[in-house]
Amino acid sequence: QEIASLIRQYHTATEPVAVAFRPQCLIDVAGQKEAFEALANQSVGSFCGIGNPAGFRQTIAGLGVELAWEEHFPDHHHYSQQELTRLTEQAEQTGVAAVLTTEKDLVKLEEMPPGDVPIWGVRISARVVDGADVLEAAFARILSRLCAQ
Repeated sequence: QEIASLIRQYHTATEPVAVAFRPQCLIDVAGQKEAFEALANQSVGSFCGIGNPAGFRQTIAGLGVELAWEEHFPDHHHYSQQELTRLTEQAEQTGVAAVLTTEKDLVKLEEMPPGDVPIWGVRISARVVDGADVLEAAFARILSRLCAQ
């Protein structure tokens, strides 16, 4: 409610839209999916290059795993093979069952480093929880402008 109130102060033309982001499943670079239960009560490491790493940490905390270590990179980071090798070595040394990253970061891993510890991306789904009518009206306005051109 505080965020919606703040938005209304600075943007009075429309109402805010509330969206919930929820973890959906694990996914690897090959597109294989796995349920979170596969890692239940196991120790994992994580890395991400996003603007809000605390949000990713909170997502991981809700998955029923134990976070043994985490590493943060700048937003939109492109991973070098040396960094990925270091992360997989850290995973093997700490004995974690897997390394988790965001799906946004997973797509940047062109070549998987050698190692026995899997790297999984956490797929997130978005669901509009309030303001779907506002969002639909905005899309309709955009589409009508595009079709008029």
